[in-house]
Amino acid sequence: MKKILWTIGFEAKGLLLDPTEDTITKYIIIGDDIWIGIKGIPVSEEDNLNKLLNEKNPDFDDGDLDCVLENFLTDCGYAGEVVAIEEENGCAQAAEMLAYSKNENQFFRLDECEETPAYNYWNGSNWKTKFFDEAQEYEYVIETGKSKNLDEWDGNNWSCGEKFAHAVLHAVEKLDDKKVNETWLLETWTQYQGDTTVGQLICGIELLKKCLAELGRSHMFEDIHKEV
Repeated sequence: MKKILWTIGFEAKGLLLDPTEDTITKYIIIGDDIWIGIKGIPVSEEDNLNKLLNEKNPDFDDGDLDCVLENFLTDCGYAGEVVAIEEENGCAQAAEMLAYSKNENQFFRLDECEETPAYNYWNGSNWKTKFFDEAQEYEYVIETGKSKNLDEWDGNNWSCGEKFAHAVLHAVEKLDDKKVNETWLLETWTQYQGDTTVGQLICGIELLKKCLAELGRSHMFEDIHKEV
């Protein structure tokens, strides 16, 4: 079974993804700006459009921004189409096209903007986006073998660590396509809406013992060391 562990830097704990179901999408964060896409005009016209923008100085606050922008393009001899590019999460996706920024009052290439990796997930009622906005992200590709469910019956529920929390320990056979020994992947999740699955790489016997102790599963060590 293949898993993707997405972490900040080279930390061993982060978001655990199933590559058959989950994907990382790269977004351009718009923030409090207003961006409008321009279709049908080559990106090579960026400098010329900004030059005309400075010369004509249209009042984009006078009426609907889309209409004023379309009229400006028409007056300049362009047959471009104004399109919406902002998605529900307040972001845009890179594309080889021009766009206009209201705050900056200039045209720019959408494919030259800084992108931020993000994960989209359903929280039970809405789609949410989790951004990885740190300077460095790292993706571990993990191939697992045997697994051990760490849940135990507490008299009312199957759980591990705390109520409604669950855990499975996987033996790691390959890490980034390299064979490894005495390495495990701890997969944890809860039944609470909006929580995402967390993965933690465990390298070595001592760290395995420590993680099991933190989960109250020290008594499972011998069986796990033999079976997983």
